[in-house]
Parts: sequence; structure tokens; C-alpha cells
Amino acid sequence: LEEKLGPLVGNPLQYLMLDSWEAGMQNWTDDMVEEFRERRGYDPVPFLPALAGYIVSGSEKSDRFLWDFRRTLADMFAENHYGTVTRFAHEKGMGTYSEATGVSLEVMEDALLSKKMVDIPMGEFWVRDLHPFPMYHVDVRGAASASHVYNKGLVAAESFTGGNFESPFTLKRVGDYWMTQGVNRFVFHTSAHQPLDTKPGNTMVGTHLHRNITWAHLARPFMDYLSRCTFLLQQGHFVADIAYLLDEGAPSTMPFWGDGLTPAPPPGHDYDYLNADALLHLAETDDQGNLVLPGGAAYKVLVLPPRSVRMSSGVLEKLRDLVHSGATILGPPPEGPAGLSGYPENEPGAGELIHELWGDLDGIGRTRRYVGRGMVAWGISLPSLLEEKGVTPDVEGAFSREQVTWIHRHWNGTDIYFISNRTPEDMAIPLHFRVKDGRPEYWDPGTGQITPAAWSANETGVTVPVRLPEYGSVFVVFHPATSGGLVAGSRPAEGNPTNGSAAADHPACIHPAYIHPACIHPSGEPVTVERTLSGPWSLRFHEGPGNPGSVTLDSLASWTDLPDPDMKYFSGSASYTNQFKADRRWFSGGKRILLDLGAVRDIAEVKVNGTVADTLWKPPYRTDITRLIRKGTNTLEVTVTNQWTNRLAGDAALPEEERALEVHLMRFMGEWSPEPSGIMGPVRILSTKPLTR
Repeated sequence: LEEKLGPLVGNPLQYLMLDSWEAGMQNWTDDMVEEFRERRGYDPVPFLPALAGYIVSGSEKSDRFLWDFRRTLADMFAENHYGTVTRFAHEKGMGTYSEATGVSLEVMEDALLSKKMVDIPMGEFWVRDLHPFPMYHVDVRGAASASHVYNKGLVAAESFTGGNFESPFTLKRVGDYWMTQGVNRFVFHTSAHQPLDTKPGNTMVGTHLHRNITWAHLARPFMDYLSRCTFLLQQGHFVADIAYLLDEGAPSTMPFWGDGLTPAPPPGHDYDYLNADALLHLAETDDQGNLVLPGGAAYKVLVLPPRSVRMSSGVLEKLRDLVHSGATILGPPPEGPAGLSGYPENEPGAGELIHELWGDLDGIGRTRRYVGRGMVAWGISLPSLLEEKGVTPDVEGAFSREQVTWIHRHWNGTDIYFISNRTPEDMAIPLHFRVKDGRPEYWDPGTGQITPAAWSANETGVTVPVRLPEYGSVFVVFHPATSGGLVAGSRPAEGNPTNGSAAADHPACIHPAYIHPACIHPSGEPVTVERTLSGPWSLRFHEGPGNPGSVTLDSLASWTDLPDPDMKYFSGSASYTNQFKADRRWFSGGKRILLDLGAVRDIAEVKVNGTVADTLWKPPYRTDITRLIRKGTNTLEVTVTNQWTNRLAGDAALPEEERALEVHLMRFMGEWSPEPSGIMGPVRILSTKPLTR
């Protein structure tokens, strides 16, 4: 690259990216013996037969040697591979992104240590991976933990892998979940250069994001949405109550199967993973007994591996020091010291450290032991331990994690919560935030608008009503309070904040110049249906594959339900035109007039009387048209754009010479099938009047 680009290396070519490790197992190098001697302090050669399953000098010594050997591999992967690449990139004025190492289970890795060695740690997620426990969940959480623990700031992810031609709304639905898991920088898989104009273009096994997709010219609202979200999620530091210590032995990685974490984090409490390196070199205890790291992380409880494992003397000593200065740890005592270095001389000292911390605890009848200013617990449930320490949930409400996910960051006195509705249903719930002081606002990442929120407070925090459309999202931001928390333009909700009934019924969050979507959503907003627009609708398909022309519709339906196959399988843009009369009542009493398109697939550009009102790409497909309508007859034009999926489905059933597209792509993991497209409606004119504060 340097030979071809010369001075462009370093600027504008700023980063080198390493994908997930997919090279299989590696366990030897020319300098292995020397590396091992330097790191472990003894000669490995006499014990090498243990690598082939032979016992050398007894099973105890053989097991300890294998622990040392695996740990040496993990250190070398991190330092000699990722560390070497990053140092080399820095010499060239560049940085590194890397999934280091990803989810390749055969690698003897220390997941967080590998990610420490790169500038921007990455995870990976796929479009179709949103089960309750997504496959790549631990990979993303590992990248997020590495960023938080090592103060990297950014958490990147190979994003939207394994898709096809998805709409912005589908990508938003997926991306929102991963942002609540820590991602604050998207690396698209794939946005590939398209040197040819041949549609639909191609990008390997990723979602297609390039100039040849149908909605490339309409991408800005979605990209603005991602930009606003990730900008806010890059501010300050991540807030979590729990740190899970990974096994010091290799592989030292996050638990991969099912929910993974044992014990599971209680609802309302977030967490990070912590590895032995960060524990030894970064962790301290503050005056409140929190386990703190230089990047701002402060954990209430350190959870040890759920089964008895071996620990090095250094880790045992560090745990002893942290507990003496006030930390709380939860988990069973280790079996004893790890590795063959110093064995058997270090055995008595390690036993003394274990006894000093756990004493006579048995995890059944004796479950707590106070050591210095801190506490060691074993056999206590994590929820009980947090409650005992007075740690209330950070976010609380009548929802499950399959329904709502969230993330919390704190910056310079401001608390930033991102809330995501994971369901296809409209949602209106009061959420209780563990914020003792501050005034809440709704920050809408779709529009960039900020509006004051209703709220009520008690001794544990603040309750705020949150209304979200299907797969909707919002930021709830708390600024430092003034005048006891009351500010102009906001109003505390009445009633019991624990049930939130008054808060949910009186949102009081309509700004004089802007109506927040959460307040005008069909889940209970003060709106009136003034009119439902009926046919005929003039539908004109723009030039594109098949060139289906125009049709008049008596009622709205998906293009896939139209009899003309060129319309049924059309991909691209088509314009709907209709006229309606505005009632004089709409212009009285300070009403705001809204256009609601109902069901739309996928993106709608709205014009009223020839002037663009909005580009709508996610539910609710609704916009304010107050300034554009006029008394009497009005002309409505809505241009809807879908994806390439339908045309590819149509071409799949045709002989090659009859296909509308020059290139036919196979669908990744399956066959092409038509998807609903266009306006399905109902299209309604709504009115609303701002609430009086």
C-alpha cells in the first residue's frame, strides 16, 4: 500500500483493520522456547511430551505446565500479533481497528488483552442475529468491556453481516439493540466501491450499502440517525454496577453459550467483563468501596468465575488488597495457585491468601466474611448482595429485556440513557432512573429535536413516562438540576411515581415549536382523526427495471398484490398522488395538522402542494404538515422507495434472457421472495393541540 499510496499513508489512510481470527489453531513458533522461558522462568523442553498427552513428573506438574503453556500462547497472540501490528501501524502514522480475536473458539486467547493491543476494539453482529441471546452477544460485550476497561472510548463492530437488501428501518431495528450493548461506531459489512453502473451491485456476504442500492439517494436520514446516536454514546463513560472477572487461565474469554453469565446480572443492572491484566494493573478501590478504573468505570461488585479455578499469586494478592481497601467480591475460593512457576514454594503463601479472604466460608451456611473495609461473599445471590449494599436498579420498569434494552453513560454531570423498544408493538411505560438530581429531556435521534419531559421523584430516583412506537428508540438525558430540579418548561408528574399512572397520562412534553413523536403516537396521545383519505390514488412507477408505467388504485394495497407482474416485482421508486380538502376548523385554536401514512414499505418522501414536508423511513410514518396545507383543495404526493428484493425475486423465476436486471445475485442464506412494498395505509389527516403547561 505504501508503495502505491506514498504520502497518503497516515493521511487520509488513517487505519488498518484486522477482521476476526479465522486462521485456525496456532500453538508454536520458532522462538517458542525462548518466549516461554522469558515469561515463565523455566525451561519448557522437558515438559513438551505433555502437549501430546503424556504425563511428565506427575499429573500435578503436567497440568500446571499446560496452564503455563496455554497462558503463554494467549499472551503471545495479544503481544506478538496484535501488539506488533499496532506498533507497526503507529510507525506509519496509522491506527488499528480489530475484532481481536472474534469468536473463533479454537484460539487460546485472552479476549480483553488482545483487544487492549489495538486502538479501536471491535466485535461483530449479523442482521438476522436478534434472538434473546444472539450468537455474537458475547463478542460485542467483550469489545465494549475492553474499551471501557482500557479507556479506549470507541466500541466498533463489524455491522449488519449476513444480510441482503435491507431497508433502513430493518437496519435501525438491529442496530438499536447493539448500541444498547455498547457499540458506538458502526463499520458496515459491507460498503464496497461499485465501479460499474450495473444494478443491483454486489458486496459479498454483507448487507448491501453502496451507490447502486435503490435508496442510496435517501440514505441521509438513516445515517444522521446513526450519527446522532453514536455521538451521544461516545460521551463520558459507561455506567455499570457489576464486573465479571474472566478466568485467568487460557482461553480467557467470555462465556459463549446461552445467556452465558453466571450468576446472571439482575434486571436493571449493567455489567462489564474484566480480565486479570486489567485487574492487576488498573483496578483500585475508591472511598465508597467501588472497584474503579482510570477511564471512569466504577463497579459495586466484582464477580469471580463461577467454578473454582486456579489463580496466580499476583491475582490473589491483588484481590486481597482490593478487599482490604473496601471492595466487595462474590464467588468461590480458587483451587490454589496456577502454573508451575514457583511451584511448590508458592503453595503455602497462596493458601494463606485464600484463607485470609475466604476463611471458613462454605457457600452454604457461612456466606459472608468482612475483611478490612471490604467483604467476600460466596453463596449469596447477586440481587441480594446488591440490595444489601443499597445498590438499586439503574433502570426499572414493567418490561423484560426481550421487550426493552438500554444503556447508560455519564458525562460531566449529565446522565445519558438510550432506550430501545425491541417489540413490534407500540409501548407506553413509566421508567424509573437511578438519578438523584437532574431535569430530564427527550432527545430524538431521528430528528435531532430536544423536548422537556414530565417527571416525578422519590428517594431512589426519577420516573419519566416513555412512549415508543414499534422498534422505536429515544434518549432520556438528565442535566444537572437547578432550583431543586424544577426548570421552566417542565412539570413534575402527579401521583405515585412507582405506578407512573399520572406520568403516563400527562406527558407534558410538547414543545411550542415541535411535537415530539412520543407524544403523538397512537398509544394514547391527544390526537383527533380529521379525515381518512380514500381513492382514487394515482400511482406512477418511475423508470426502472420492468418499466411498469402507471395505474389508478381505488384503494391502497402492496405492490405485490397488483396483478401486473412488472408492478408486483418492481424495485425502485413510485409516486402516489391524491387530493383532499382542508376543513376550515383545522385552522382554528392553534391546531397542528399531521399526515399519517399508516403502513409503508420502505421509505416515503412526502410533498404537500409541491413542497417537500419530510422523508419518512421508520414508524410512525407521520409528519407535521401545518405550514404546508391551505384552505380548500390540497395536493398530496408521496414517493415510496422499496429495495431490490422484489425485482430479484421476479428475475429468479425467469429465464436469463428475460430478466429485467443485467446481473442476478443469489440471496445469502435462502431464496428471494417478494416483500410488501408501497403504501398500505390507512392514510389519515390528524390534528393535535399542544397541552397547556
